[in-house]
Amino acid sequence: MSSHIPQEEILTISELSSLIYRQIDKQYPELIYVSGELFEMNKAQSGHVYITLKDKNSSINCTLWKSKVSVQNKIPDIGSEIIIKCKVNFYPPRSSISLDIYDIYDIGSGNFHKIFEDTKNKLIARGLLDNKVKKVFPRYPTGIAIITSLSGSVYKDILKIISRRFPVRNIGIFNCAVQGNKCADTIIKQLKLLDKLDDYEIIIIARGGGSLDDLIGYNNEKLANEIFNSKKPVVTAIGHETDTTICDLVSDFRAATPSEAAEFITPNIVEVKEEIENTKVYLKKDFKSKVDKFRNILIHVNQDIEINSPKNKLKELSQKIYFHKKNYVNNITNIKTNYNANLKELFYILKNNNPYEKIKRTLELVENKRFILEQSKEKIMESVSQELVFLTNTAKSVNPENVLERGYSLTYDSNGNVITKSSSVKKDDIITSRLSKGLIKSKVLLKNDK
Repeated sequence: MSSHIPQEEILTISELSSLIYRQIDKQYPELIYVSGELFEMNKAQSGHVYITLKDKNSSINCTLWKSKVSVQNKIPDIGSEIIIKCKVNFYPPRSSISLDIYDIYDIGSGNFHKIFEDTKNKLIARGLLDNKVKKVFPRYPTGIAIITSLSGSVYKDILKIISRRFPVRNIGIFNCAVQGNKCADTIIKQLKLLDKLDDYEIIIIARGGGSLDDLIGYNNEKLANEIFNSKKPVVTAIGHETDTTICDLVSDFRAATPSEAAEFITPNIVEVKEEIENTKVYLKKDFKSKVDKFRNILIHVNQDIEINSPKNKLKELSQKIYFHKKNYVNNITNIKTNYNANLKELFYILKNNNPYEKIKRTLELVENKRFILEQSKEKIMESVSQELVFLTNTAKSVNPENVLERGYSLTYDSNGNVITKSSSVKKDDIITSRLSKGLIKSKVLLKNDK
């Protein structure tokens, strides 16, 4: 075929790129204005900002170079409808067209993000995004279903993480379109199928990175409803960590990456083994404690059985009968003894209270008392006579008149007081002396107080 094509008509890639470059440069020599939705934006470490501008049917890459970033008042947010002042740029080595941005004008919200926000608000109003309705994940899953593309490597990464962390018995890969018009419908189909299968406890919906345009299918409201209504908890790992879709919002857990999704739903096997060992130790101690407890209960039950057995009951009753019989005999004996003692006491009392005996004892007592009184009278009379003689002699010995008869006298001062010492009178005082018979009045002429 090549032999019929003139050699001069065959272009190399570089020649074609140069031709396209000249045509574009000729067609757009000046700055132009382009409108669209700010669909994606990435701020590089170098300071440049890379933007994807999109409308209903097409998208184009744009670059706001570092030198132009500083002159912008504000860079609009993703989802904004903007107009850019730009230069069409063709890069021959890759044969790619982009727009170099000189200025940006924000004119409102873009259609794509408006649809996203409208869907999100509608689901919020219905309660589909409430954390209270999120389903609980089993701690040790036995079955995991992965909804992703079989042509990609995402499921391999997930399987590798699961195998390393916690090998699960049942893992199923369910194929779906991860972008394009069939994306939402194929995922919904697999979710409906998994609701009928009992082999899987957790569902992962995953895909690799991509542009926001590739993730449109994951913002589908019907798909969001199907995830919410799933009987099994759903993990989503869609796009990059910075990408958030409606499916992420309504799922039971949103993972930044497929690998994180695998780590989230599986425990660490090392920690599980350690927990199992700790549980075994605990169960062993708990089992021993319960065995000891039940052993003690059994001992008490056996003791109760032994105590309450008919044989022991009969023995206990026999002992009680013997005890009561012994008490009865002792009581009868005591009653008889007390009766005889009381009878003897009554006989003695009766004997002692016999009138004849009582009169006889009284006469004897009176006679004894009379005899004692007679003896006492004679002793008293003798004692009184002796006392009288003593007192008479004493009275005679102390009688002043008897003393005066022996030659003594009593001397009184003018006031009639007995003078016992010379210091009681003065010279020329009149004193009176009483003799055994008669009085003598005298005048003190001289006294000696020594």
